[in-house]
Amino acid sequence: MSLSGSIDERLWFAVQSAYEAGNYSAAILDAVFYLSELIRNKSGLDSDGHTLVGTAFGGQNPIIKVNSLHTESERDEQRGVEQLLRGIYTAIRNPRSHDKRVDSSETADILITFIGWLTGLIDKSKSPFDTNQIIASIFDKHFAQSERYADLLVARIPKRKQLEILVEVFQRRIEGNPRSISLFMAAMLKVISANEQEQFLHVVSDSLEEASTDAEFRSAIQIMEKDWTKISEFARIRAEHRFIESIKEGEYDSSRKTCPKGALGTWATGIGTDFILKDELANAISGRLCSDKREARAYGFQYFFNLFRQLRPEPPLGVAWSLKKRLEDEQDQEVFNALSWVADEFFTDEDDPWVKAFKDPISEWKSAASTNTSEDEIPF
Repeated sequence: MSLSGSIDERLWFAVQSAYEAGNYSAAILDAVFYLSELIRNKSGLDSDGHTLVGTAFGGQNPIIKVNSLHTESERDEQRGVEQLLRGIYTAIRNPRSHDKRVDSSETADILITFIGWLTGLIDKSKSPFDTNQIIASIFDKHFAQSERYADLLVARIPKRKQLEILVEVFQRRIEGNPRSISLFMAAMLKVISANEQEQFLHVVSDSLEEASTDAEFRSAIQIMEKDWTKISEFARIRAEHRFIESIKEGEYDSSRKTCPKGALGTWATGIGTDFILKDELANAISGRLCSDKREARAYGFQYFFNLFRQLRPEPPLGVAWSLKKRLEDEQDQEVFNALSWVADEFFTDEDDPWVKAFKDPISEWKSAASTNTSEDEIPF
């Protein structure tokens, strides 16, 4: 039987190039490298050689257990596997790394097959860390939605696996509970290195450059709201344009307290001041506030009025004229509710342009409302 048919296909893939080229010593080294990576991935350790083996398989409570360690025989087996692995580095890897060796195909077959037996043993071994189990915990419907729980879950992930899991969870983010995913992401971003954060931001940017569904855009904002300015300019502009288009069609049903249109756009409220397309965003909000349709105006007031004031510290003439007209001609309650603060003598800044523009119309609205109240409406 050929070597390719007698070992695991993953190991064969690792050694195939050198082996088929007749460089059997290099193939043996590739097999040892594969073995080392397997141990690192299983244990979460970053070390190499004897240190890696000793930490992963040695001690009273080894990270990787080849059996249950209940009996003396089982503990002997654990120690024996540790010694065999130490021998791989001492007797097989090191001589070929330090000296020029020319191995035959027969030698390579024997050593690579032996390494294959060890990798099979390690594959079946028990380890406190399991990538699939961790990811399942993140998407678990019983995920305890607290920062502490998320921190404890992240603490179980070996450092060398953190970025890999972070990326996978982000790519699968719409499969899970948005709150759970956001908590996990926030906890993970606190512990990964600056370089890993940069790599992750590239992943987020690429995702937004290709996103097509509302869920993809919305979930990305939930996760990256605090770091919006760190995403690539192209991705931000593309996403911001999508939010603005949603805002332009937004409606809010005040009686039912629902948002039948423009739900995606509401996610822009937390990042609007960081938009590259600030003017386009302000114009979209202005269009809602000045709309002839009640539901459109309600949408603007419900979700964006405070943001609009930040984007436009001085009320635009068109908006000011439209809102004053609705106060004066239509006694619009929603407009009054949104602007009633400007007449509060205890909490407003007299120099605020919004106060200057609307204080008198709001005061007049209040006076008119008071005058129109009939005696029958007074409960005493």
